[in-house]
Amino acid sequence: MNKKQKLLAGIIVFVGLFFVVGVIELKEKVDTERTTLSRDKIIVGRTIVVGDCRFNIEIAETPKVRRKGLSDRNSLCVDCGMFFKFSREGKYGFWMKDMRFPIDLLWLKDEEVVGFEKDFSEKSRRTVFPSKPINQVLELNAGKINKCKIKIGDYLKKSNVK
Repeated sequence: MNKKQKLLAGIIVFVGLFFVVGVIELKEKVDTERTTLSRDKIIVGRTIVVGDCRFNIEIAETPKVRRKGLSDRNSLCVDCGMFFKFSREGKYGFWMKDMRFPIDLLWLKDEEVVGFEKDFSEKSRRTVFPSKPINQVLELNAGKINKCKIKIGDYLKKSNVK
């Protein structure tokens, strides 16, 4: 084998390795994105009762889904809500970025209502925080706290909220 052939063989091996590594990395990236997408789905079809009302809820389980929340939606069905569960207690802030309708927020600790934010306007640019550490939040249509007679000390009665 002369120098040209050795050089050409080396280039072919290098390009082949580069191609194989690129394909493996692309496959890993696609698999990671697919896994991330499946983990970031909102879980629907569960119901809870609080105060005098029953709500069909969506559960925001991942940080990505929790950040988005109800943003970019035109509305929330009349008897629906979005439930947020956190792995540890904290004073989690909520904002109205890209919201198109007002909401009520229930601050919860282990399914007990420990506070709330009524009629949080979609036009608000502030971030609201609970007055004490919580590990769950339930977002409802504005006015539901009053209509359903929800008060501090009430408990969620749930059927299949993990």
